[in-house]
Amino acid sequence: ETAQEFQAQGSTLLLSTSVLAPSKMEVALERGELENQEAIAPGGTDEPSDLSQQQPALSTAKGGRELAGEGSNAARQWRCCSRAFAVFQLVMLSLNIVFMFSLPLWSWFFNDYLGLMEVSCNTPADAITCGDGSNYTEIAMRLNRILDGQYVGCSCEEGFLADWACAANQPRFSLSYFIGSAPGTGMLAALSAWPIISSWLYNPISIILARGDSSVDVATATKVACYSQIVFQVFYGAFMINTLCVVPEVHGVVVPIFIVALIVHFSTIGYAFGGVSTVRGRCIIATAVIGTVAVLVGFFWPVSSSWFGQHAFWLGEVVGLSSGFAVAPILTYCDTMVELPTTPLAPQESE
Repeated sequence: ETAQEFQAQGSTLLLSTSVLAPSKMEVALERGELENQEAIAPGGTDEPSDLSQQQPALSTAKGGRELAGEGSNAARQWRCCSRAFAVFQLVMLSLNIVFMFSLPLWSWFFNDYLGLMEVSCNTPADAITCGDGSNYTEIAMRLNRILDGQYVGCSCEEGFLADWACAANQPRFSLSYFIGSAPGTGMLAALSAWPIISSWLYNPISIILARGDSSVDVATATKVACYSQIVFQVFYGAFMINTLCVVPEVHGVVVPIFIVALIVHFSTIGYAFGGVSTVRGRCIIATAVIGTVAVLVGFFWPVSSSWFGQHAFWLGEVVGLSSGFAVAPILTYCDTMVELPTTPLAPQESE
């Protein structure tokens, strides 16, 4: 996004490598009037100082979409954030994944162990049907779910998280089912915000500085990555707003859209990094494939009374979303583990 702001011909973007912290980037911009005097040599000349001579330059003509000079070297020296922030992102990613994979356990912990269902669930047990065909009244009796002398359960939007005992009034479990309550939606929003922030920070600038094959169409890849990220953000928000219980029709439309947008986004990132010809490209594409296959398998798995028949869709969604959320934080952390060189690499040494 920074590079795309430099529309004027002859503008120059200098990435500092010898004096900046990993999370900082100094920009010297020439547009008739000098805006960063520190990057220009004393005496008013247009030649860079000794310090800036050690730093690679990116030509940003045509909206910053073309790299000039040592493009590979510039990519090797670019970072979006500090190592501490990258580690924090990995921690939040791990918490998010653990939360999604443990949703039935969290439902039991909050609703039954802590007893929150007593203040948030009041639907009569005989008014609830189970996806696996079980008798919910018998479940309520077994779990001693009694309120005002009658057996009750958690129906739509009730409970701290949706009921774990059976898929209440739903054919099977799903991620949307578990987080359909207000606390559930809030928990997922709070945890998933961090990998999404990481994705915005890392992309699409990373594509502009891609270390992929020279045949990669960086300009097109950047546009696709930008637009797909925006589509994902909008419809992921719509997924949070239009919950399964309240507006199931809208929910069923926005979920496939944000999933497709996420697949397109990271497939484009993998392509920009060289596709199957580079290790990074292969890893990104493989992650996108694993997530896509998991969602499809879960969606098309036959609904039955077995444990997997009830939980397959939820597991597929969790694997798919975890795969999408994991890419940017992991790439960010990997980049912070590479020491920034103090001098540009020779062309034969670049990736």
